[in-house]
Amino acid sequence: MLTIANFFLEVLKTLKDLGVFAVRPGIYRRFFERSNALFLIASDKGIIVEINPAFAERLGFQREMLRGTKFMKHVHPADQERTMNEMNKIRAGADVDGFRNRYICADDTVIELEWLSTGNGTIYAVAREIKS
Repeated sequence: MLTIANFFLEVLKTLKDLGVFAVRPGIYRRFFERSNALFLIASDKGIIVEINPAFAERLGFQREMLRGTKFMKHVHPADQERTMNEMNKIRAGADVDGFRNRYICADDTVIELEWLSTGNGTIYAVAREIKS
């Protein structure tokens, strides 16, 4: 079943494979900036390299406050071990589809996210919020 998140992950993979990020950064930037999907790009160490406005806004932080920080800082403590296990799979070259964890927002509310992620040293991820 093709979900919105699957669609965005496939678009990200295609753009990466085509070299659009390196060759046509303006297209990447507009896609990334305008999307309502929650996009995250992180280093293999889990440091946020980039986050789109929709994600920063949903968490209640300024983007500048999130860049350069470890995303695990925002993962609910009860979900951190499982999240690290999934991150290790991505580091090993696996795609992760449908992983769920909880994030803590700036106002201390907790939201549940479902992730689709891929990586090659850099982690490319898109999430959608799961509402009860």
